Amino acid sequence: MVFACRGLIEGWRFGPGADETVYLWWTRLGIADDIAIVGARPGVIALIATVAGTMRLPLIPALAGLQQALGVSVGLGAVALVHHRSRGGRPGWALVGLMTGIFAVHLAAGYVSNLAFAVTFLAAAAALDHRSRRGVIAAALLLGGGGLAHPLFFLAGGVILVVAAGVAWMLEPEHGWRSDAGRVIAALSGGGVVVGAGLLSMLAGPVPLPVDTSKDGFLRRVGLDDLLIDNYLTRFRESIGRFAPWVVLPLAAIGTLQVHSFTRRFLVAWAAFTAAGVPIGFATGWFPPERLVTFGFALPILAAVGVTWCWERTEPRRWLSVAVTATLLLLFAVPAINAQRSQTPFISPEDLAAATLAGRIAQTLPPDTPLVFVVDDPDGFVTFLATNVANFARAAVPPDRADDVYVFVGALDDLADGRPTERGEAEYDALSRLSLEDIPDGDRAIFMSALWNLDPSAITDDRLVTWTGAGAGLERPAEVRSSVSDPRPLPAGDDELAPARPWTIALSALAALAFLWLVGAGWSWWAFDDRVAAFGAAPAFGVAAVTIVALALE
Repeated sequence: MVFACRGLIEGWRFGPGADETVYLWWTRLGIADDIAIVGARPGVIALIATVAGTMRLPLIPALAGLQQALGVSVGLGAVALVHHRSRGGRPGWALVGLMTGIFAVHLAAGYVSNLAFAVTFLAAAAALDHRSRRGVIAAALLLGGGGLAHPLFFLAGGVILVVAAGVAWMLEPEHGWRSDAGRVIAALSGGGVVVGAGLLSMLAGPVPLPVDTSKDGFLRRVGLDDLLIDNYLTRFRESIGRFAPWVVLPLAAIGTLQVHSFTRRFLVAWAAFTAAGVPIGFATGWFPPERLVTFGFALPILAAVGVTWCWERTEPRRWLSVAVTATLLLLFAVPAINAQRSQTPFISPEDLAAATLAGRIAQTLPPDTPLVFVVDDPDGFVTFLATNVANFARAAVPPDRADDVYVFVGALDDLADGRPTERGEAEYDALSRLSLEDIPDGDRAIFMSALWNLDPSAITDDRLVTWTGAGAGLERPAEVRSSVSDPRPLPAGDDELAPARPWTIALSALAALAFLWLVGAGWSWWAFDDRVAAFGAAPAFGVAAVTIVALALE
């Protein structure tokens, strides 16, 4: 309910987060052409496509629902990790699952690849903690499946596991393959083989599209590193409060003393990696530091164990125990819920309808004609708007035209004269120049809408004509201005995207969770001799199995 209620109340027609449109066009293109064409995260595309196809769900509710299902699966994976490894019994591990699941709302804002890896990473650690041959094999497959969803986070997970293994090597008398260190290295090596084989297989496919899918990617490409780091600092300052560090960190410190064995070493290594990674992100600009914090699930797990410790210490006075536990839980949960309240979809039904109409017009043009979406905002920064328009336009046009989508930032007169628009602002001027350089020479089709071009004079330019067409989920026809002449009614294309109903997204989340659990349950019961851990880890096994099998069949 934590994941679904916001969308149901607000009437969301799409999943939240700026990356949602990226996954939409990646998946459409991967299904229609080849998964290799979308780049270095083939596993998550295989996962989304398989869930949508198997459950016979339209792509938009399937993606939004899968995001919610993975958020729930993170909480279940945390239960699998701490069951019988921490204090508090059933209420204790249930609290761990609840608090970790609540913390997952930060990633359930479009970061599907990160969620998929987090789910499998937690389950892999749980399997390793059971100290069995089956656990090592299971951990290798879980790490491999999750790593194919997000290879960069596989490297991060590898660092965490190596640190945990190094501590085990120093503290334990046994140093063979049957030791904790040996099992970790064996599982990590096996997972690396799976990830390496999967990524190498992508080399046989088409070359990925060389496009920017985020504002960060653009700033990095044009060399505005100082501006990128300033953006990171601003985002971190604005977001740090939602993680409730004033309550999480003290409770996590208490929690480290309440867990034991490999689980303690793993969680402490993960927390240390999170703490060390934040300043590295600021210093290098390699990654947004707040992303490491959203991935730092060791902190809510340890904090939940710390809450259990406080509960036990005050238990002789039941009223005090209840009051302390409820207060700590609220101090943790309220900032996360407030953060979810600020989440929103970054595409509207009107955006989708206008871009879909542009795609219908594109089908009347010769192949390879550049489709140029002119974006501008005279009163504000436009970098995020430009990358967002590019992403939802690629998602909306027919998949075979996604490679023809370009965005120009600036004035229509400047585009016609072949020059960038200059405002004396480094970020805007660089974006206008680079967006113009990306557009091939020759004939092009221009598309403009008041939805993504906020310059009123540009919309009324007499070089453009108005096209209208039916838009899914809209009471009135969609409208787009274009340089393509002879506006006329056009038929809808095959497999056009359509906005989802809010309740459809919620039902899709339940269906996706059930599907992943059923796929992974047998493997989870095989790997664990603990029924609760097997139940909690089942969706993670489903994620890994679907990812690996789908890519193997591809």
